[in-house]
Amino acid sequence: SNSFCTLLVSMSRSITLAAAGCSKMQSFATTLLGKATGNAVALAPGAAAGAAAAIAIGEAPAGAHTVVTTAPEAKPALYKDSNVAFVRAVLPAAADQLPLRDLVDVYPASGIPCDAEIAQVKASFAKTAQTAVDLAKKNGNKLTVLVKQATKHARINELFEEAITEASAGSGVAVDFVGSAQVSNTLIMFPETLGVVAAADTASAENAEAMYASLVG
Repeated sequence: SNSFCTLLVSMSRSITLAAAGCSKMQSFATTLLGKATGNAVALAPGAAAGAAAAIAIGEAPAGAHTVVTTAPEAKPALYKDSNVAFVRAVLPAAADQLPLRDLVDVYPASGIPCDAEIAQVKASFAKTAQTAVDLAKKNGNKLTVLVKQATKHARINELFEEAITEASAGSGVAVDFVGSAQVSNTLIMFPETLGVVAAADTASAENAEAMYASLVG
């Protein structure tokens, strides 16, 4: 079969399910409690035992930061003129904590400092943004950035837009920030009008990427 996905570093692994009371959940709870209280309060072993809850925790390979999806050489006739490179950020997601894309918005909303997490996101997004800009230079000098307007990942979107703006400054690449619905529609109806599409690490980006891959793969 044709391969439509090229990883610059690596793709995030499959989601693992962890229930309250297990070591992963207890570790996350300990981290959260420590950040919220400045380590003034500790979680005693077994304190969460018996809690009826579940949480999805993804784990990305060490060093992963970007995944690029392109069409195979043998494309369906309907998409024979498509030359889109879909560039999606992949933020670190250790097995013992919530993904960074969640923490960066969840922590501040709970009044918990997350300077270290934001620094990690910025460093990772800078690499993805540079990858997108470099590809755009070879693909019409045009970069479309997918933005989910109504989202719980407001801070993630903001940080990604900042990274794209910084990476594209003085590059000669025209950057257009477009809503996720419009980008998805264009990928389906007029993909030949797009060059490089870049997106932050969000569920909307994953869905759009998977849709494009299914259309051209």
